[in-house]
This record gives sequence, C-alpha cells and structure tokens, in this order.
Amino acid sequence: MNRDQLIAELKLCIEPLLPGYLAVFDLADTKRRNLYLGHEEVDTDILEFDTLLKAHLGEAFKRIGGDRWIAFVTENQLNVFDRLILAYQREVPISAGWECRAIAPNGTLAHIHKKNDVFLSRAVRCAYLRIQNTNEVATGLNDLVEKIWHFPINSATPLRQELTFNQPKWKCIIGNLPGTEFCPFCKSTEFEWLEGTDDTAYGICKGCRAEADFVYG
Repeated sequence: MNRDQLIAELKLCIEPLLPGYLAVFDLADTKRRNLYLGHEEVDTDILEFDTLLKAHLGEAFKRIGGDRWIAFVTENQLNVFDRLILAYQREVPISAGWECRAIAPNGTLAHIHKKNDVFLSRAVRCAYLRIQNTNEVATGLNDLVEKIWHFPINSATPLRQELTFNQPKWKCIIGNLPGTEFCPFCKSTEFEWLEGTDDTAYGICKGCRAEADFVYG
C-alpha cells in the first residue's frame, strides 16, 4: 500500500474525531540495534511498538515505513504519546565490539576479538502538530517526516518547537565500546580498506601488509 492510500485510510478514520493532533513516531537508531542484536530482534521491536499503538489508539495510526508510523489523537488524549514512549523504553546488557581474522604475507593466521560489556537502549522519537481538518493531513505528515530526525528521543515534542540542530546524533549504546580496530600482527590501525558494510570490513594492513577481515557486533 502506497502513502497516498495510507493517508486516505487515516483520513476516513480520524475525520469524525477532529480537531486533534497528528504525530509521527520513529524508532531510534534501529540500524545500530540491527548490527548488534540482529534483524529478528529489530523486527520484534517493530511488532511490539505496532501492538502498543493498537492498544492505545485503536485504528487511528498507520505504519508508513520500516520503523515509522503516523498516528492521531484527540485533544484530550495528548498524554497518550508519553505513555507510548514510556512503554517502549528498554535497556539490555550485551557484549559488543569487533573481532579480526587475519593472514600475514608469510601465511601465518591470527584471530583476535575485542568486546566490552555495554547496554543497548531502545528509544523512540515523537513529533506532533495540531490539525483542524483532513485537508491538513498530507502536508502535516510531510513536515513531520522531514524533521523527525532532529527531535530528541523519548519525548513527545511539538513540531513548531525550536530545535537545536547541532546536537550529536543519539546512539543506542550506553557504555564504551573497544577502541579502534588494529592489526593482530603489528598493531597498526592504518588499513587500505577494500570492502566494507555496516557489520564487516576487509582491508590490507599498511604496516605489515597482512590481510584482515573485521566483523562488528
């Protein structure tokens, strides 16, 4: 179902309830959670938040992306946003960092891993605005989606509130991860990176020319 269809369905649902508040919810830092916990855990996050919305809002919400929803509440339901945010929050202990398998030019193999105990936090962003009629839904949604990245986590924030855009991006990790990856043979931190994704990297050590495969998580 495309966004136009979702908006049309939402309009039909909320029209008898207007005026009220349109909101966008965005699960924060899911890409990093996917890296450390795996996609199945993030799928569970999405399902749990969708279930929370259903329990609190009935049909007055639509999922508009992998980890993003549009929702509506009446004027006397505004505190529902805070209850949803509180219900979703969670911290879990994990061991996270990186490991490296390397082969030296003479064929010697090495395997090291660097992991620290940290906590992984689950959080959501919420931005909202007041609308008078269904004609304001599409424009309001576009504004909310465009700006949601700049909003603080775990706080229902009016869209018109002045934001500080130079704040560092929030990360779900609480604690200190191991330091920069290094070569198991010569300890150099300088590599010629040849391949890489979010959770892996392959390169040649500039110090001793060993081939190094890194896995992060």
